[in-house]
Amino acid sequence: MMMHVLPVAAEYRHGVTWCVLNDRALGSIRDIQEFGMSNRIIDTDFGVQPDFAKIAEACGCYGEQVVDPNAVDGAIARALAANERGIPAVLDFIVARARMQQTYEHYTFYGKS
Repeated sequence: MMMHVLPVAAEYRHGVTWCVLNDRALGSIRDIQEFGMSNRIIDTDFGVQPDFAKIAEACGCYGEQVVDPNAVDGAIARALAANERGIPAVLDFIVARARMQQTYEHYTFYGKS
């Protein structure tokens, strides 16, 4: 949502890592639609998703897409190594759409129980 900061971070050699929790949706907005708006889902699920790792690379940053949970530690280590060299990083973690049961308690704020 804020991709314009990537080339700026690369220009100024900021050692920062952004982690995208990619559930192929605007997840928190979709959750509000599901739990607060009686499952009225509008324009928050995406069939086409950009490759955030490639966008990062195109902006002069380190980018990596992580699909396998066993690859998380290695991806973080590579991103931090890039940060130490003054290269910003983007880790695009592909995550499940499912929510844990205890997260539903948040939606009582929206009038649902």
